[in-house]
Amino acid sequence: MPSDEDPVTGRRLASWGRRAGAYFLDIALVIASLVPTGIWAASTEDPVTGDPADGPLLLLGFLAFIAPSLYQWIMLGARGATLGKLAVGIVVVRGEDAGKLGFARAAGRVASIFLLWILCYLPGLLSYLWPLWDRRNQALHDKMVNSIVVRERG
Repeated sequence: MPSDEDPVTGRRLASWGRRAGAYFLDIALVIASLVPTGIWAASTEDPVTGDPADGPLLLLGFLAFIAPSLYQWIMLGARGATLGKLAVGIVVVRGEDAGKLGFARAAGRVASIFLLWILCYLPGLLSYLWPLWDRRNQALHDKMVNSIVVRERG
């Protein structure tokens, strides 16, 4: 079982439960943001055939594919946390000094998550479970860019 305090930075580490809660809040936010586009795409008809128009459906597919990564990258780079993480009081910081993550490392973290899930479902799932037994509560995607998730409050 991991310790409550990071052995390198001394910061209080985020629990797996807080991380999971933030993840599910973020999923709900992304889905909620895509619902209006989905409704629009489903209700837009091709004027010639009367079938659903391809353009809006392609846009919806593109947004569903790219929006979660773009959302994470912008929020982690700018604030160190997504809205879900902010809601539960956790932030992602650099593992060596608990400094601001920044846009470059945030991009690497998001790309790492994407790679772990795209390779196969198992590495992605394993990454999200890894903090349960890791000394620094790091997921595999945290290890890939040397980031840690710490508690800001509570």
